[in-house]
Amino acid sequence: MEFAERCDIADAIVGAVGERFGVRPEEMMDHQQEASIVSARQVAIYLCVEFAQLSPCEVGEQFDCDCLNVLHSVSAVELHLREDKEFAQTIGGLIGELRTEYGVPLRIVQ
Repeated sequence: MEFAERCDIADAIVGAVGERFGVRPEEMMDHQQEASIVSARQVAIYLCVEFAQLSPCEVGEQFDCDCLNVLHSVSAVELHLREDKEFAQTIGGLIGELRTEYGVPLRIVQ
């Protein structure tokens, strides 16, 4: 998959996550610390790494953060997925929507 295509998918991810979590894409790109915005941003970052297959540094550039913040977000979402079945279903639904829209197989299985 070309880099430009992966960036288009990342934009779609941000839009889909924002819609699901009730957060505007601009809010996710900002450094706000409200719990709902942080959660949405972490999910979007996680999906960009796992679904759009962008590197942590590429995702960091998209979200104006460093690679370590990206890795922390991925770890936080993975932990939340293991501990909260409802959250896992929400993320599974988002993944299903993105698979349908883009036809891209996911590298991970949840």
